[in-house]
Amino acid sequence: MINFKNYSQETFESAKTQNRPIFIFVGCSASVHSLNIEKELFTNEQIVSFLNAHFVCVKVDKDERTELDLYYQKAYKLLNNANGGWPLLVFATPSNQPFHAKTYMPTHSQDKLLGFYEFCEIIVDKIESKDSDFFKNADEVAEHLTLSDRNKEATRLSLILTQSYIAQAKENFDENSGGFFADPKFPNSSIVNTLLDFYEKESNAEVLNMVTKTLSMLNRTASKNAKGFWYRHAYSEEFTLYDQALLVQTFVKAYKILKNEEYKDVAFKCCEFMLENMSDDGLFYLYENDKRVITSQNSMMISALFKVSELDEKYLPIALNSLEKLSAKMYVNSTLYHYENVKGFLEDFAYFGVALINAYEKSGDEIYFIQAQLIANSALSNFYDNGRWFYTKTKFSIDGDIYDSHMPSYIGAICELMVALAEKEPKYISFTKKSIEYYSYSLARDMIYSSYLFKEAMSIIANKL
Repeated sequence: MINFKNYSQETFESAKTQNRPIFIFVGCSASVHSLNIEKELFTNEQIVSFLNAHFVCVKVDKDERTELDLYYQKAYKLLNNANGGWPLLVFATPSNQPFHAKTYMPTHSQDKLLGFYEFCEIIVDKIESKDSDFFKNADEVAEHLTLSDRNKEATRLSLILTQSYIAQAKENFDENSGGFFADPKFPNSSIVNTLLDFYEKESNAEVLNMVTKTLSMLNRTASKNAKGFWYRHAYSEEFTLYDQALLVQTFVKAYKILKNEEYKDVAFKCCEFMLENMSDDGLFYLYENDKRVITSQNSMMISALFKVSELDEKYLPIALNSLEKLSAKMYVNSTLYHYENVKGFLEDFAYFGVALINAYEKSGDEIYFIQAQLIANSALSNFYDNGRWFYTKTKFSIDGDIYDSHMPSYIGAICELMVALAEKEPKYISFTKKSIEYYSYSLARDMIYSSYLFKEAMSIIANKL
């Protein structure tokens, strides 16, 4: 068994004192690939023995310590010029500077693939021989990881960009099967939501075609199993809470605009599955095989229940009860938590705040509006700096991300919260406008990849807020 240490300053000081390299494993319990690699590597007695003898080993769960996952995913991208995934196999110097990262390595060398064990041997040899050239990229990576992003020149945004967005969507649309981008296709609910908004304001046959074909594809995916939920992508049987929450909201929205009964039915079916199989005492599990509760993703599911309550009122008390349970567990003494004793990140504040606003809008109870204000104020105090948002301001001070990945951008969500609060408290709109200005350069060019925030920007412009 590998002697994994906690991710702590004490651990890294020990590595430096012993002059041992650091191996960091970032895993995901929902990823079959991650679990398989973990089993393959960590049941190999030769690897286990070597790591324990020569390395300081740290294991990170990407859902519990999201900020660490983001940090090392960024390191992976710098080292490989490509996006990472799970698991991440990160090697760092005794001073904790990443210099090598992979998402897969065979246990031993195969053909042209360097094996995990052989690479570990090389690292130890290079450290013992004090070969600094082997680690020369570590300083450069460390500098980029701590370098403050500088805002590019602000770009004037206008409603004409909706046509550019539609053009980008068409360019990335799969006309045959529906969905966007190359296989394996992920749900990309934020793109469908944005297109639905545009279609509602101005009927467009091309937009309608993209929406309906994508929803049909997603509906078929949910129908593949009798349970009625969605997998992460077309070739996966991995379940995630956020996919269910986001797609329920998308199908409810689609039903309200397009009046297709199938959309309503699939939303109801997924909600019933979640309530019967994936929840306990009002709170929702992260994965099928994992009983953990994460604030951001529970907030998404609660918002989904509020949305579906517009079609069936029986879901309103269920949503309110879940919100109360989540608040009691994760919002303690005015401190919001991400998971157990891990304090909340921007994604938690954003999606929890949106859930509170949904509660206020559906119930009319002012207490939820007041709580949403408190959450927004805390987010502004802890993560905001003159238009720029940070995911966290801990040791790493990780910049916020406007791009929609496996989940829509939490910056889009926090801006949605601010816009909703501004209906009664106009001061909040200025923060959203400043945020949109700060990120306008990217929004004007890569809008398809930042659909959530782009949708909020177009809404503000259209409503002249």
